[in-house]
Amino acid sequence: MKKIPIILLSVFLISIPVLAASDSPVSSVSLMIKSDFSGNYTEIRTESKRLTDFEKLSLLSMHEKSPTLPFVVNLVVGAGIGSFIQGDIRGGLTALITEAVGLGIYMTGVAGALLEPIATNENFKGTGATLMTIGIATMLGGKIYESIRPFTYSKKYNDRLHSALSAKADIFVTPVVTAVNNKVILGMVGKISF
Repeated sequence: MKKIPIILLSVFLISIPVLAASDSPVSSVSLMIKSDFSGNYTEIRTESKRLTDFEKLSLLSMHEKSPTLPFVVNLVVGAGIGSFIQGDIRGGLTALITEAVGLGIYMTGVAGALLEPIATNENFKGTGATLMTIGIATMLGGKIYESIRPFTYSKKYNDRLHSALSAKADIFVTPVVTAVNNKVILGMVGKISF
């Protein structure tokens, strides 16, 4: 288990000089991913055919999106800010609009509830409480959306990145039983291929 962080650190440290060469295919693919991943998808796919598996792994480790920070920011701050940080404009706008509409409906309900005692029309009685409930439900729905969206966006983005780099990972794990010095040892053997 301690080997995994060491392997990841090694991959990162070794990838720095590879990516530092400005005229290498790795640096051009990295630049295309940073500048406009969606717009450069076809070119990235073409260029990635010239890359080694190690170079693809380096690019993946550099450019994969993590949902953790956007999730926490969306949960704590709200208004889709975490999605904007992640680069998910559509998700950020959807969350922002949902929360703004929910807040607007809620505030309209509060105003209606405050004005209800002086309302002369019986049809408007109880409307304030109903609007407040709808507003809270809308904001709650927006918060649930904001909590889920960073995970779905990063999954979709990372799958597309893997596809562009032609780097689908295969993981193979199997249990192993070994006899050494009259002792039975159980273990796991695994292989990850890209």
